[in-house]
Amino acid sequence: MSVTSVNGNSNSAEYYKNTTSSTKIEEPFSIGIQEETEKEPKKALQKEQEEVPSAYMGLSFTDIFYSGKFKLNQIPVVNQIVSAKNPEDGEIYLTYFTDNKITCLHAGTDGKKAWEVEVNEEQQQKVKDFFKEFTPYKWAKELYSGDDMAMATVKNFWLELFEK
Repeated sequence: MSVTSVNGNSNSAEYYKNTTSSTKIEEPFSIGIQEETEKEPKKALQKEQEEVPSAYMGLSFTDIFYSGKFKLNQIPVVNQIVSAKNPEDGEIYLTYFTDNKITCLHAGTDGKKAWEVEVNEEQQQKVKDFFKEFTPYKWAKELYSGDDMAMATVKNFWLELFEK
């Protein structure tokens, strides 16, 4: 809407001018920065340092990470996953195989751990030999499923296999 069409008369500009207002800033706006007071900063620093184990005191993250005290990749890599119905109870389980552990979880809503078995190097080879007999899904080379995989969800199956 143009200024001249307000209120429908020729003196509309004067009407518009009288109905508007402006804001005047009387004092300049400034932000005051308060000085930090030292209220026991040494105690906070001491507490922080007390939580650090003495073996790592004074070392940077890079120094600690590459010190050789840690494996570079501590996240376990899952080699195989089996989704199958357990022949003993008829429940569906997810069984995860890493280099040093077999972990079986309830596939239901709770996802709780059903059992876990530590695996040594000799047992790792037996696990690899077991999986040579089966074909994984084409789209996920680590995923196995079906009735023929049911024994992979049974803890005693693995314990007996490792004893042989």
